[in-house]
Amino acid sequence: LGLIQNSRLVICNDSFPLHAANALAKPLVCVANGQFEGRYYPYPNELRFSAHQFVLPPTPGAPLASISPDQVLN
Repeated sequence: LGLIQNSRLVICNDSFPLHAANALAKPLVCVANGQFEGRYYPYPNELRFSAHQFVLPPTPGAPLASISPDQVLN
C-alpha cells in the first residue's frame, strides 16, 4: 500500500492496486481484458477519486498479450 501511496502513477490490472489507487486518489492506468466492463469498472463518477484510463484488448475477453506497450503508455 505504501508503494501505491508514494507513486505518481499506478499501472496495474483489475485487482487490489486499482482499488487502492482510486481510494488514494492516484492517477491510474488499468490494463483489463474487458470481460467485466461496466460491471466492476470504470467506477461511477461519484466514486472516482482520480484520473482513470482503462486499456482493453480489441475484443472483450481477448488475451492481455494483444495489448501493446504503446497502448498502455499512450
